[in-house]
Amino acid sequence: MKNKIQKIATLYTLLLMAGFPLYMTNKYYDIQDDKMYFMMYVTAAFMAAVCVMGIILFVKERKNIKTAEFNNNPAVNKNTAGDKKSTTEGKESTAARLIGIVKSNTSLPDRFALCFFIVLLISTIFSKWQYEAFWGNMGRYQGLYMWIFYMAGYLMISRFYTPRRWHINIFMLIGIIVCGWGVLDFFFKSPFGWQIAARDYMAFDFSSTIGNVNLLTGFDGIILLVASALFIGNGDKAEPENSGSNKRDDNTYGNIKTGSENSSRSTLMLNDALYLVTAFTAFMGLICGFSDNAFISVGTAVCFLPFFAFGNGKRMVRYLTLLAAYAGAFVCIGSLIASGRQTVSIEHWGMLLEVCVKYADKLKVLFAALIIISIAAKLIYSAVNKKSTHESLNMCGKKKLPLILRSVWAALGVMAVFLIIYIFYDANTGGHPELYAPYSNLLIFNADWGTRRGFNWNLALGYIKDFPFFKKLFGTGPETYPIYTYSYDYYNMVNAYNEVYDSPHNEWLQYLFTTGILGFVSYYGWVITSIISGCRARMKMHNIGTAFAFGALVYTLVSFVNISAPCLTPMVILCMGVASAAGRSSAYNKE
Repeated sequence: MKNKIQKIATLYTLLLMAGFPLYMTNKYYDIQDDKMYFMMYVTAAFMAAVCVMGIILFVKERKNIKTAEFNNNPAVNKNTAGDKKSTTEGKESTAARLIGIVKSNTSLPDRFALCFFIVLLISTIFSKWQYEAFWGNMGRYQGLYMWIFYMAGYLMISRFYTPRRWHINIFMLIGIIVCGWGVLDFFFKSPFGWQIAARDYMAFDFSSTIGNVNLLTGFDGIILLVASALFIGNGDKAEPENSGSNKRDDNTYGNIKTGSENSSRSTLMLNDALYLVTAFTAFMGLICGFSDNAFISVGTAVCFLPFFAFGNGKRMVRYLTLLAAYAGAFVCIGSLIASGRQTVSIEHWGMLLEVCVKYADKLKVLFAALIIISIAAKLIYSAVNKKSTHESLNMCGKKKLPLILRSVWAALGVMAVFLIIYIFYDANTGGHPELYAPYSNLLIFNADWGTRRGFNWNLALGYIKDFPFFKKLFGTGPETYPIYTYSYDYYNMVNAYNEVYDSPHNEWLQYLFTTGILGFVSYYGWVITSIISGCRARMKMHNIGTAFAFGALVYTLVSFVNISAPCLTPMVILCMGVASAAGRSSAYNKE
């Protein structure tokens, strides 16, 4: 039975990977509804399929038990108690199989997810606006009703899906299409002319097949980190399980074996090319996005990927190649802009685009330098690898050097965080104003900060401060934030900026507001444990779990300045689900 459910979960996951990012019916006009209904209908269909399969198998086994009872030989029925015991055992086996599938091997991310759903349920039941909290119609339609489908989708993936390399490659191809479409839109070369048709008022706010540019750059960031991690770890030799009970079939992840010794050279080269092109295209998409949150995605790639790359020398060489590809994306977009193919004034650009134009010559030098460094590193690594014995490489690569490099990098990261905190503190308390004047839009936190996010966040924090204790714990109910803004600060918003807010434009703050402290802790506990689970999967088997863990990480960091909407939320559900599935020990066993 479990094998059949796994096949259903595999098909469901493939539809999310390949179908969801591309699905739209009426250009950009109904894109949020399109994405929402796709997620709802596909998840509902597969939930129904699992339920029907369970019912059919349950009825079939019950029928077999009754048939066995009817065919019992009366002459053998002298020991009636024995027959009853046999029948009871058969009945118990039926129930045990169904209940066992639900209870077996519940992971820590699954428990946090269920805790979050329970908080959502309590928050909705005790909300002053139960109807709005259930349907989410006052916000982005992500009320309790939509979260039923999100949770079902996550559990289906995390518990029954087995990651396979060719599935991930399809997802990367879809990423190239979506990110490349966004780049074409930036240059008003939309494949179907949609950007031109909407140029009057949507040209700079909607793009590709995701819609809102803030959400599109969020998707670009996920694709960038997943593709980059896959490229860095591609061809890694699989590490054996510590426990003999969890032995792995080399073909667990599809026909393409993951170990470098068992993979053909041509397959590795094709995968390398796919992942590098995907990362390059996603990086170009981030540059072309009219959103400064793309800067966070790039920062995540540069700052967090080294922790994975420092695992061995081969990964470090690949990371340098990846940095060269990032610089090449800057040079490519900068050259196209310089050639006059984009005429949008610089006031509409994000920070990455400004870097392309203002530092075009320096970026070309950096690109050339990174190419030379990456080639030199490759040659040095190959020479050292040939001269060194396997044992010495094992000692250096797996125990000493990676630990030292990661510790140094972590220490530098902590120092950088404290430095950034100090700079923000100094800039906002009046210290050295002449020093921070050129960067005041970024460093000075006021109502106008972050495209008026400062004003919006102050509203949300003010409401939370006045909440009674129960609301601080469980929040006001999903998607009820706009009820507060419309009820208490409508005229303040209109008078100040001539706009109204249906979201804090900060997903962290949104969960704290709508689901309270308990919802915030359980949701981000779910995220963190999924990321850890995916990273641990790499240490056992391969890099797919780590790649999707990075996807969940970058989404979470970008969501600090972004909105939660049906156009993108299913993608982080997918990332957490695949990371959790890769980290689940039973997922590696051949069922």
